[in-house]
Amino acid sequence: MRIELRNDAVLLDGYVNAIERDSKIMLDEKGERFVEQIKPKVFQRAIEKNEDIFCLLNHDHNRQLGSTKQGNVELFEDNIGLRAICKITDSEVMQKAKEDKLRGWSFGFELLKEVEEPIKEGLKRRFVEEMNLTEISIIDDRKMPCYVGTSIEMRAEKNSKIEYRGQEFKAKIINHKNAFNKISSIGGVICSALASRRFLKLKKFILSLSIIKNLQQKTLKRNGFLNRVLTFSLNFNLGS
Repeated sequence: MRIELRNDAVLLDGYVNAIERDSKIMLDEKGERFVEQIKPKVFQRAIEKNEDIFCLLNHDHNRQLGSTKQGNVELFEDNIGLRAICKITDSEVMQKAKEDKLRGWSFGFELLKEVEEPIKEGLKRRFVEEMNLTEISIIDDRKMPCYVGTSIEMRAEKNSKIEYRGQEFKAKIINHKNAFNKISSIGGVICSALASRRFLKLKKFILSLSIIKNLQQKTLKRNGFLNRVLTFSLNFNLGS
C-alpha cells in the first residue's frame, strides 16, 4: 500500500484483494469452515457493469470519500488482483494517513455465482465466479480488517446479502514536503560543491596568471640586461 501525502490530499494506491489466492479460513452461515478464491476477471466484470462504486471509511455509507463516477477513485483488475487508486481530500483520513493509522482495505459485495469443492474433512473451498461489487473501504485503526465471511447487511427489496472481505496492508508513506526538503538539501550540497570546484578552478587560474606575470617580468628584466650588455659591447667596439 502506497500512501502519498500532499498539501491538499492523500493518494492511496494498493491492492484491495488478490485473485486466485486462498483467503484465511472463514465460517459460513451454517458454521462450516471454508476458504475463498476470487476467479480472474470477476472484479473487472463487476467494475464494468457497475456505474458507480463508492469508496467509504470503515464501510460507513455516511462517510463517503469518493467514487468511480466522481473521478477520484480508480478501480481495475490486473494479474495480481483488484487495485485501487484513490485521491482523498477528507481531513480525517488525511490526518490518519499522516499519523500512520490507516490499517487496510476492505470491500463489500453481493455474491451472484459460486462453485465449491472439498479440500479435506471439515474444510471446503469456495470459488467466486460472479459478484456485484458494491463498495470498497479504507479501514482505520478503529476497525481492524479481518477476513470475515458473515453477511452484515440485508437488502430487503432484493432479499440479498452483502458480504465483506478485508485485509491489512503495510503502508509505504511518501511525504511530498519532506521529499522536497530533502531534494532542496541535496541541491544545496551540490551547489556548494559546484561553487567550491569553481573557486578552486578560479584560484588555479589566478595562480597561473601570477606565474605567467612573474615569468614575463623576469623575461623583461633579462632582456633589459642583455640589451645593456649588447649596447656596452657595441660602444666598446666602436671606441676601439
